[in-house]
Order: sequence, then structure tokens, then C-alpha cells
Amino acid sequence: MTGVQTCALPILAQGVGKKTIIAGLDAGSTQTRVKIIDKESQNINKTYIIPSMVQRVPDMRELKPKSDIIYDRMDTAITNLTMNPDPVFNNVRLIRGRKTVDNNFPELRIQSSVKKTDEEVFYLNIIDALGYAIAFNYSDEVPTEVDVYAGVALPPDDMISSKLINKFRAKILGQYKWMHNDSGISILINIKDVVASTEPEAFAQAYYVLSGVPMPERVIMVNTGGRSTGLELLENGKTVTEISKTLKYGGRQFLLDLNNKIIQSENNTIENIMSEDVLSKAVKKGYVKRKIGRASCRERVS
Repeated sequence: MTGVQTCALPILAQGVGKKTIIAGLDAGSTQTRVKIIDKESQNINKTYIIPSMVQRVPDMRELKPKSDIIYDRMDTAITNLTMNPDPVFNNVRLIRGRKTVDNNFPELRIQSSVKKTDEEVFYLNIIDALGYAIAFNYSDEVPTEVDVYAGVALPPDDMISSKLINKFRAKILGQYKWMHNDSGISILINIKDVVASTEPEAFAQAYYVLSGVPMPERVIMVNTGGRSTGLELLENGKTVTEISKTLKYGGRQFLLDLNNKIIQSENNTIENIMSEDVLSKAVKKGYVKRKIGRASCRERVS
């Protein structure tokens, strides 16, 4: 969620009612974001964010949280009730945040730079993010059941044909039971309908709607993510499909390439592997801090 590292876990109270929401989702390789609109109030609530990297826990063993902050208590169970004969997943327990640091279960990350809809973790992140967003949005009285009409942003190459879009819809539509293990809160999530748009198109449309500025006749949108960059041309608000493209390069891969160059220039030692946070600061500042002096990365960045 926004400010997940510092916010205390709110007191979640299980309600008994049913809600209907519209949800906008962007499931990236680094973060998964959800924006909720309640059908009754029509209020557009804040953006809820969870880390996209997740670990799958094979059983229901106790994993004690380090503290009461949300980041330390990201532990959920999801049951697939869609009745799909070929489900993307069945029953899973997922941990994120601090619990992934304190434990060593197999990691799940979005690996593809082009087609996310072929990956199990993409669907897990959508359902899990919806569960967290609903629970925190209605924390005083968390509904037991929610009908969801979703809009999902996809890489352009996931939308090059109606066959791919229909395949994605068939995989995601249906009912799921989501439970937050540390609080015991559970929600039946019914995904009733899904509308998909490309990531750059979604960002362009949202920008002009929220800014109140009329969209020009032609708009070129470049959307850089962690593993890919989406390119889109909109004419009169509509996508020109011949231009839609997903480039297999993004911010996260740039940092990995930078780290590899630094390792190669410093005798290929494993000790030179740096975190993404350190690399991001290096790109901004132009140098990498070392125990003795500063190693410049300006040449490598350029």
C-alpha cells in the first residue's frame, strides 16, 4: 500500500455485506497498483500498492511478523474458485515484504519483458493486490464479498490480437477467496468483467482525463517499466495498432546491465554485486560509494 513500510497495520474488522467496485490495475514487474471506485459512493480512492515480487509458501506453518507495520504482515492465502478446467493456479499461500527477507521460499517474479499474460505470478499479483486494496479501503467493515469490474493495463504485445485478449479474460474471470492470514480477514472476490488496454494507452488516457486538458489529435506515449518499454500512438484517442510495440528493455534491466559492467571493471568479484537501491542512487549521483573513495559510474551510465 502507499507508505506500506511505515504505516501500522490498521485494525481490520470483518463485515457482512457485499460491495461492487470498479478497479484499475497495473501489475508491473516491481509493483502492482490498484485504484478503486466504489459503485455506491463513486469516490475515487487512493492508489494501493504492493511489491510484485512474492514467495510461495508450501504450507500454513506459522511465520511470525517482526512488527505491526503492514510491510511486515504481508501474508495471504488465495483459493481459486473459478471452476476453470485449466486454472492458472489453485490454492496458494503468498508472502511479500519483510517476510520474504526473513524466509527463503521460492521467489516468483514477472520474467517476461513482452507477454505478462503467460505468467502465473501476473494473475497472483492481480488477485492479491485486489484483496489488499479492498481490505484497506473498507478496513472498518471489510465486506465478505465483492463484485469487481476491472480495467487492466497490459504490454502492447499482449494485445496484438483478440485471441490473446480473450485468453487473458478466460483465465482471470471468476471467483477467488482471499484471506489475510495475520488478521483472519477473508473476502470472496468475483471478477465479473475485465477491460484491457495497453499500458501506454492507459497512462495517456488517465493523464488527459485527470488533468482536464483535451487530448491532442495525435499523442505518442512511451511507458518505461521495470522489464520493458511500451510504445503507443493514439489518433483521436484510439490506438494505432501498427505502431504498438513492446521493447524488451526497461529500468530494472538497465540497472542489472550497469551492475554487470561495474563487476566486469572491478575484477569480476561477487562482492561487487549491488542492490537496485544502490544502483538507482548511483545513476542519479554519478558515483558509487566504496569503503575507500568513490568509484565513478558516469562513464558506464553513458
